[in-house]
Amino acid sequence: MKVFLDSDAVPIRNIAINICKEEEVEIILVKNYSQDFTTDYGEIINVDISPDAADLYIVNHGESGDLVLTNDRGLSSMALARNFYVMDFNGNIIDEKNISSYLNQRYISKVMRNKGVYTHFKKRKKSENENFELELRNLLRRIKND
Repeated sequence: MKVFLDSDAVPIRNIAINICKEEEVEIILVKNYSQDFTTDYGEIINVDISPDAADLYIVNHGESGDLVLTNDRGLSSMALARNFYVMDFNGNIIDEKNISSYLNQRYISKVMRNKGVYTHFKKRKKSENENFELELRNLLRRIKND
């Protein structure tokens, strides 16, 4: 099993890297070439800056049973179709039971943005990082035991 991290502007990058290192799980960080970061664990893949380049790389290079970490609902949907596990940056497991509601939320948000209504995101809380860390550890251990 590998973990693919949709790595452009992601708040949990270091948490995910550290957990994968501790759990001895391969992590692949997929980013567009305009993002600049390094890591002491895992592999960084640079892709084109086009909107879906990272998504397509992940879907085309992963295998059934791999884990995708992303907040991108389109990527989540494609990953589920390839039989990947999917978790968002809040520690929510995305699966066949809830992907439709996530995609509906994405659509409604797009409609609202087109009407000039924007959501202002609050600063990420420490408790959100702690929840992500707990849920990622639990999921990795469950996948390894399956």
